[in-house]
Amino acid sequence: MQSRELVTEWLDVLPADHVDAIRSRRDLEMINFFMGNERWILRQLELWPEIDCVVELGAGTGQLISRLSEKFPEKSCIAIDLIERPAGVAAGVEWRRQDALDFQLASGRTMVIANLFLHHLPTAQLAKLFTNISAADALICVEPLRTRLSLTMASLIYPWVNAVTQHDMIASIRAGFIAGELAECAPASWQWDESPHPFGGLRSVAKMLP
Repeated sequence: MQSRELVTEWLDVLPADHVDAIRSRRDLEMINFFMGNERWILRQLELWPEIDCVVELGAGTGQLISRLSEKFPEKSCIAIDLIERPAGVAAGVEWRRQDALDFQLASGRTMVIANLFLHHLPTAQLAKLFTNISAADALICVEPLRTRLSLTMASLIYPWVNAVTQHDMIASIRAGFIAGELAECAPASWQWDESPHPFGGLRSVAKMLP
């Protein structure tokens, strides 16, 4: 398939309280549920009991980081996003309104997570982001898998989602990744493991080598 193509996703520019934006966020919750992204990320964190802090990049509605905070109350949970703290975010979450590219991790024993966020960034910005968080013990992420099959599968759910979601699904897949592309942007100190999901996701675990 052709190289990554980044275009503006409509949900990123609509006012948060716009009726189409609200509906599209519900659509994304449904898509996330069927893809099992959040459940998979939660299982990954269970494998790292030594982690003291979890940082989510591009936290959006805060649903995922809230679930993490509630399931692992002993861990510090930090959300990074450009928007104000949404209503309903768990009290245990520290919300930081900032650009993810400006976030720098200064210590270890931290896991960084990203759910359908990294595909918004061009390659040069990905490399900068990975450098900024290179002190993390691990990076756990799920991104769109850029294949023709993913595009076909996305079109099959058109009848159940609104126009914003229809546009953004295709845009995100075209901006997504194939195997090996994310690892090429990562520091040499990370061991990268990734696997495709049948519903069009690319699941990745990057571990810092001793």
